[in-house]
Amino acid sequence: MTSPSPQARLTLLSAFERFAATVTPDDQRVFNNTKLKDVRDEAISIERQLRARRTQRNMARLEPFLRDAEHYSKVVEVLCNGTPYLSWVWAPVKLMLMITADSIGAFEKLIEAYGKIADMMPRLDRFASALLDDFNFQIVLALVYSDIVEFHRRAYKFVRRKSWQILFGSLWAGFEVRFNSILRSLAYHSELVDKEAVAADISDAVRRYKEESEKWEQQEREWEATKIRTVLSWLETSGTIPADAVEQLIHDCLPNSCDWFIQHYQTQSWLDDSGNNALLWLCGKPGAGKSTICSSLVRHAETNSINVFYYFCSYLGNSTEGPSRLLRSLISQILQKHQDLVTYVHDVYFRSHPVPTKKALLQLLPELLRSLGSVRLIVDGIDEWEPRDQSDLLKDLTQIISTDRSAYICKVMIASRTTLEISRILHRKSRPAVIVSLSESDEGLALSHSIGQLVDDKLSDLPDHFTDLDPESLIVAQIKQALLEKSNGMFLWVRLVLNLLDAVYSPEELRAIVDDLPSDLETLYGRILARLYSVNGAHSHGGVSRIISWICFAQRPLHKYELLHALSVPRYGTGSDAQSVPIPSILDHCKPFIEERSDTTMVFVHFSVKEFFLKSTMPQIVPEVQAQLDLASVCVINLIRGLELLGADDSLADLVRIVRGGYRLLPYALDFWIEHCSLYATQEGFLGVVNPLARHLTRLHNTHENLAKKLKHLGNIRATAEPRNNEFCTQLEPFAHMPVFQTMTGVLHVRRIIARRDCESGKDAEAFAIQHDQTLFSILASRFENAIGDLLVRQEVLDIPNAALRAFQESYASTAFRCRYPNCHRSSMGFTSKQLRTQHEAVHFQRVYCNISTCQFNRIGFAKRATLNTHSRTHHSAETTVPIPSQVRQPKTEISRDFDVNFPPKTHQDRGKASTPPDVPSPSKTPQDSLLPLPIPTPGGYSLPQDFSLSEHLDFDPTTATPDLDTQPYPSDMYADPLAANKHFDPQFYPPFGRPRKTPSPRPPSPPLPSSPPPRPPSSLPRRKSDDGRFTDEQMDAMRRGQRLRNYGGYNYPRPVNIDLSPAEKE
Repeated sequence: MTSPSPQARLTLLSAFERFAATVTPDDQRVFNNTKLKDVRDEAISIERQLRARRTQRNMARLEPFLRDAEHYSKVVEVLCNGTPYLSWVWAPVKLMLMITADSIGAFEKLIEAYGKIADMMPRLDRFASALLDDFNFQIVLALVYSDIVEFHRRAYKFVRRKSWQILFGSLWAGFEVRFNSILRSLAYHSELVDKEAVAADISDAVRRYKEESEKWEQQEREWEATKIRTVLSWLETSGTIPADAVEQLIHDCLPNSCDWFIQHYQTQSWLDDSGNNALLWLCGKPGAGKSTICSSLVRHAETNSINVFYYFCSYLGNSTEGPSRLLRSLISQILQKHQDLVTYVHDVYFRSHPVPTKKALLQLLPELLRSLGSVRLIVDGIDEWEPRDQSDLLKDLTQIISTDRSAYICKVMIASRTTLEISRILHRKSRPAVIVSLSESDEGLALSHSIGQLVDDKLSDLPDHFTDLDPESLIVAQIKQALLEKSNGMFLWVRLVLNLLDAVYSPEELRAIVDDLPSDLETLYGRILARLYSVNGAHSHGGVSRIISWICFAQRPLHKYELLHALSVPRYGTGSDAQSVPIPSILDHCKPFIEERSDTTMVFVHFSVKEFFLKSTMPQIVPEVQAQLDLASVCVINLIRGLELLGADDSLADLVRIVRGGYRLLPYALDFWIEHCSLYATQEGFLGVVNPLARHLTRLHNTHENLAKKLKHLGNIRATAEPRNNEFCTQLEPFAHMPVFQTMTGVLHVRRIIARRDCESGKDAEAFAIQHDQTLFSILASRFENAIGDLLVRQEVLDIPNAALRAFQESYASTAFRCRYPNCHRSSMGFTSKQLRTQHEAVHFQRVYCNISTCQFNRIGFAKRATLNTHSRTHHSAETTVPIPSQVRQPKTEISRDFDVNFPPKTHQDRGKASTPPDVPSPSKTPQDSLLPLPIPTPGGYSLPQDFSLSEHLDFDPTTATPDLDTQPYPSDMYADPLAANKHFDPQFYPPFGRPRKTPSPRPPSPPLPSSPPPRPPSSLPRRKSDDGRFTDEQMDAMRRGQRLRNYGGYNYPRPVNIDLSPAEKE
């Protein structure tokens, strides 16, 4: 080879650098210094180890690859002069064999893969000298190098990751398709070499190689993206995204105001990988800035490339699934940050757990942490949950904690108030938490300094009219001093006080605020409420107290426009049912108690605000029983309005009514009207006719029944309705005397039967609900949603101003498409698009998938497990039938009592063994399965073939020479009696062997039977049932099946078998 091809050198360099980027420096040095002989020696050493452990593998499958690699190295050597490229063809083999030797499954996969690669390698020993100076040939050699190194790169990534033994099976299954692509590419390049590498084919090879690589990389990206979407949908982490919460808290935080905590010696010990401070507890009073401190710590850890995952607990949402939701969120964050773990979760957990149960999540999370090495978990606000959930979560987190470097390092930080349940668990002797209290002297001093920075920043941004109120800034200085003295380390308290200054317009009010500042949150809340209640306009549409009660007692967070439409209905539904919807600025009267989140829901600024309104006895606060009466009445009135939409015949008129009418609260009312009615009735007791809720429920029943008769909807459904059960009767007992009781029972009934039914999609769930609902509410929900979807895409509606239509579309933009499974907590929250809803609804029904990675149903799946089982039995059954050619089938014999041939039965030691011919070595011990140069004698003097195949289990070897039929004894033990042993083989005597064929190999006949066996115990061998000379039925069945009758004392007695021979055979 006079000079190397530049294109070939470039291909080699690209492949080498891509592989080297994934290899550690230590392994690179090993690869550079590894010779081919080192690989052979290591393979032989590993084989000896496996043989000593009785786990020997067929190591001979590695020999073709090493032989072809040697031929390849001689040809490509000039291309690799001055580079470390060449040894990287075989050096990774040694490393990966050493790593996987203790994992037989992975070891077997690698040996098998190298055998397949060897099958596709070009026969370079034939073409090397002829094409040595051909640039095109050099290019093909470089492409072959690229194929081999690409496989090494993939395999190296598998075995060099943490916990690779656990992940190898699923990762390799996903790699099978890509591996087949590499084999096809290698085969094509080998074919080009065999065709002497013409220039056109070489150019086409380069193009095809690039196209195939790009195609499969794109396919892999699409598959991975699909798996990521599927797993994240399975985890169902909808709601506030933790990363968004961190961004919001960081945005509200002054720069460097939390650095004191990050530099704290306990925090630094928690951040490093030492065994100290595995459990850190940041405790402080409400509003002390714990969430902001956690957010700053998260940002610091991410900046320093520390694997940190976090969760901010909230009193909002479904409290019963709080711990499970936290685990799902942590796993979701891990998978989004380390997407290579998604395949394992998808193949192992997603398919085996249709629903991510807490038990499965607790099993999965440590496995993921083991793959990451070192991890930090931060959980804030656990005190906002119920005590039972607090206890469960802390117990789960303490089980995950680990400081064992051989497994993984996981340290946890908890931020919360000091509650009895949390304190009891975190002070346990088995694993006590390291406490950083914001009330201690040093920490309190640092906190006061941060509060001072916040006060300076806020006071510098006061409205312009403060210059007139306090020209010399004397009062402002007094305010600053009072804030620092009375804040007691509470950022929330300082923010609320500073918000009060915005509504001050006289020096007297300003001085009053300074003089009367309370030092605790509850007193401050009361002061703020009294101040808000006295503002003009605060009593419109029920005032501040009604807004607060709706936010406090709603079953889920209300969207802004839902709350405004609720306020448009008079309190308790008395008076006129139709009022104008108030403008959004009416909610400003409740600030600073409430805030609007990014999803337009209205919530309290802090969970302590809700605690205050639930516990306080101030006259401005609406009692819970009255609040529930208001919510129930408004929900029932919205249902009555909604039913009127079903009575109209003009769809366009319905659209106009929806845009103009107050139907924004209808989805919430459909989901929770029974819950609010039950909560009110439980506290109020008997509902008399004068009760406002009773009157509304009677109106609802009458409207529903009249409309049902008009639409003839009920038909025969009532006759086939399921009887009421005790659960319904208990929940609806206060309404048993009312006509609406049957309607409420029908709603609960359809919710229950849908929960029990596996609907394959939201569309099926909706259709099933409409078909089986005894009420009109399922139809109402469906038609209302369709109308909303129609209005969202319309550019104009007759008789509706465009501005009103745009405002309507804006109000429904984030909640238009609700989940169609009635029992889902997202059924009334809604989604912004049908695609998001479809992804969410997929969680309610999980398909089952085929476990064979190459099967198309591995990605398509089945709706039912029974269908999957049928598919697996049909297409992937482990039992395979090996057809036996007619030339080697044994002749059939008929059993009778006319002629006896004695068969030697097997010994006790032979029971249950496979019918391998005697004296033939088992496949696991044959010479060609070993790399060791150990001579193994073969029986009968014949040589075993290089490829020991099916012939080793037959009575002949097709590869041996044809013996003399006149002198060759018949080798089968089929008729092993003393007479048959002396017969010569006659091909005409046995019809199946009458055609010309390859003769059986010379195998020694079975040893002759002893001439005088020991006496048979007469009492223990009842050969005959009676003296009439007949066999028992059991003995006859055994003889027909070819089984021996008895075995006594370890000595094999011949068994009698009677065979009827034809007259020709007898002659």
